[in-house]
Amino acid sequence: MSSESNIIPKKQRALVLQGGGALGAYEVGVLKTLYQKFMGENGENGKEGRLLFDIIAGTSIGAINAAVLVSNVISRGKSWRSAIEELEKFWTDSNNKGLASSIDNKELLSRDPWISDAEWYTKAKGAASTEAARRYYSAKYFLENGTPNVNYPLIPRPDLKFFDNSEYSRWFIHSSKPLEESIEYYSKDSAENKNKKLRISTSWSRKQPRLLVISVDIARGKTVIFDSYHKKADSPEKLKYKQYRNECENEIIDNDDGITIDHVMASGTLPELYDYREINGQWYCDGGLLSNTPFRELLQAHQEYWKDIAGGDKIPDLDVYIVNVHPSMQNDIALDHDGIKGRINDITFCDRNSHYDEKMRIC
Repeated sequence: MSSESNIIPKKQRALVLQGGGALGAYEVGVLKTLYQKFMGENGENGKEGRLLFDIIAGTSIGAINAAVLVSNVISRGKSWRSAIEELEKFWTDSNNKGLASSIDNKELLSRDPWISDAEWYTKAKGAASTEAARRYYSAKYFLENGTPNVNYPLIPRPDLKFFDNSEYSRWFIHSSKPLEESIEYYSKDSAENKNKKLRISTSWSRKQPRLLVISVDIARGKTVIFDSYHKKADSPEKLKYKQYRNECENEIIDNDDGITIDHVMASGTLPELYDYREINGQWYCDGGLLSNTPFRELLQAHQEYWKDIAGGDKIPDLDVYIVNVHPSMQNDIALDHDGIKGRINDITFCDRNSHYDEKMRIC
C-alpha cells in the first residue's frame, strides 16, 4: 500500500458541476449554500473536520468553475470561503477580467431602433418589457460582436470542403483567448510569471481536493477524464491491462503538469463555435457532448484510484452533490424560436443519472 493511502477515509464528499454556458453562474450560488451547510459557523474545518469537497468533477463551464475554485484553494492558498468569493468575482466583476458585461439601450438603439417607442412596447399585450428586450438583444449583439472577457467577434473561416474560398462557403468561429485570460487572472497568484501556464496538481497525501475535468476525444468519440491527482508510472503489465480496459471505459489521463488551461479549455470547446483543442497530438472538444453530468466518470475515477493506485482494500463511500442547471421538466411549453432552442438544450444536457436510477429500481 502506498504512503498516500495509509489512512483510508470512510467517506468522501464529491461535487459534480454541469456544463451550460452562462448558466454556470448559478453554480456559484449553489456553492455558497453548500459552504454554509457543511462549514457553517465552524469555519474552514467544517462540522466534520474535513474538506468542503474531496473531489470536484466538471464539464465545460462546470470544469471552468471547478478549476477556478480548486486553484484558489491550492495555488493561491485561499480558504474555501475566499475561493468561492473569488469565483463569484470571476462572474460578476465587470471592472477587471470578470465575465459580466452589459450594453445599455442607447448603444443598442444606435444599431437597431427596436425600442424607439418604448411606451408602445409597454402597453402592447404580451410584449416584452423594455428591460427584457434589452437583455434579449444584448445577447444577440454579443454573439455577433464578441463578448468582453469571453470571446472575440466572429472570425470568418473558409470551408475547404470543395477547396474554394468563396463567400458562400465561409463559416464563423469564436476565439476563446479572452476567456482563457480571465480564467488565469482569477486562478493564478498575481506574483506568478505572467506567461506561466495555469497548473493544478494535487494529491491525497497533502489532503488536497481532486479535480476531474471531462472532455471528449473527437477522433475516438470517447469521454476522457483529465485528473489532477498524478499517479506513479505503471508497469508494462499494468499498462496493457489499462489499454484493454480503456476500450470499454473512459480514459483517465494524468501527467506531471497536472491540469493546465489547455485541459480546462478542452472541456469547453464546443464544435462549430470554437476550434478543437490539441493536446499532445490528440484533439478534444466539449465534454458535454457525451457527459454533461460526469457522475459515472466520477465513480470510475474514484474506484480506480483507491483500487489501482492507492492500493486500498476498501473504497471510501461517496456523498455526491450534483448541480443540475438544466431543468428536466417544464410547466409551460415554449413556442418562440429561442425558447424552443433552450428547451432542446435542457432536454439534451439535463441530469439523467437520477432518472436512470429510478427506472432501474422500478424495473
